[in-house]
Amino acid sequence: MIITDGNSFDYPPPEIHPLQRLIVDDGLLLNAQRWRQSHEYHRSRQNLYYQSLYQPGIVRGLGVCVIDAPESISAQYRDNRWVQIQPGIAIDLTGNPIIVDRPIDFRIAKLVQTEPSTIYLVLRYVDPETLYRQSDQVLVAESFRIDEKNTPPSPQEIELCRITISPDCIEIRPATNVFYPDVNELDLRYRGRVRPRSAKTLRVGMVLQGNAEDVYLGQNLDYLLRSLAVLAPVTMDAEPVEEITLTSQDAQHRRDYHLLYMRYSQILSWGETEYNALKYYSDRGTVLFIEASSEQVNIADINSAIGELKQALNDIQFSQISEFKRELSSELTICESELKNRLQSALEPLENIAHQYLGIQLSNIEPISAQDPIKIHPFLFDELPIINREQTRLINWGKIIISIGYLSSGWGLNNHQELSRDSIRSAQELGINILNFAHHHYQLSSSQMPGKISP
Repeated sequence: MIITDGNSFDYPPPEIHPLQRLIVDDGLLLNAQRWRQSHEYHRSRQNLYYQSLYQPGIVRGLGVCVIDAPESISAQYRDNRWVQIQPGIAIDLTGNPIIVDRPIDFRIAKLVQTEPSTIYLVLRYVDPETLYRQSDQVLVAESFRIDEKNTPPSPQEIELCRITISPDCIEIRPATNVFYPDVNELDLRYRGRVRPRSAKTLRVGMVLQGNAEDVYLGQNLDYLLRSLAVLAPVTMDAEPVEEITLTSQDAQHRRDYHLLYMRYSQILSWGETEYNALKYYSDRGTVLFIEASSEQVNIADINSAIGELKQALNDIQFSQISEFKRELSSELTICESELKNRLQSALEPLENIAHQYLGIQLSNIEPISAQDPIKIHPFLFDELPIINREQTRLINWGKIIISIGYLSSGWGLNNHQELSRDSIRSAQELGINILNFAHHHYQLSSSQMPGKISP
């Protein structure tokens, strides 16, 4: 899951177990066990609520600051490696509230011998039932634990800060630049905040080509998924892009994906092993997203001519003679007919692969209609984005989406092109619509499969 606070693990939804409620009737013998059962029901219900609707993190407070060593500490440990955790509230993965009601002084003990090493300061809920208490004690406060770790926090832990310690570290310092902390400085950039659990958590895979373009395509997909945090912060979230191959050796490691990205040139060069792998994903509801350039499908020249004709028609003033407009419209009709013929020829191999290996019968190569879900939700499109001076064209075959143009290059940054902010935003919004369609397709497909719980 990509989150701007830097955590990279997924937050699983609560397990599906029935809640058990104590039945109370007159004459019921009330003992300690039944009292605990009664209150455990309300606690479980509360935790289920938080875990279902929210992702864990910090609610408020819990700042970390550098302090002088407390005077009560022995001289051996009175150095410049002390921090103080401020009071605050957090909620953990299973919905437990963690309340730090007072400042907590903490010494960073990590010493590094040769290379810089990162330590993590984490907060964890402690169930008071697991703690020792005196037999006559009636009330006990719910507790917490603060730990210094050499490994990233687990999903059950709340990160308070991290520090990269150098071998020559003699003191911990506050960050001079909070966005780019230096070694031995507090790094608070990765603190997770409590926020509503996204309605959709996307899993996107990219089929590797085995060349330098993989890095560029992976970065663009990553930029698209990062845009979800701003453009669709509540409706969608995403795990990091996974790079996969379709070889038989990887069969045992296959996961379910909502969308699988691949290139047109790839799919035409594959054999039976790869096509059978595609069938595996397709049968489980994955949408196959295939991107082709206009050159690959032999429509670059006709695409350019159609663009010029449309622009000329738009530039005609009302005062100009209608005869010229009719001529342009006639030429446009001829060009669009030629475009359709070329697309039919270029996409025929894909239709054959879909029919032979995926069991999908295709017949329509028309661009998506005005009412296609990809054009409507969550962002509304009339005309699709123009990237690199070329109109994006989409064909929606349900389990397969074909994009013709340079849509993916508009999702990220490319030093070889200069895209306007509007072009990038339009490309990302259309990409989000495609992701939303893929998730909905996967969800509806999963809901009609026996033994599978749809996300």
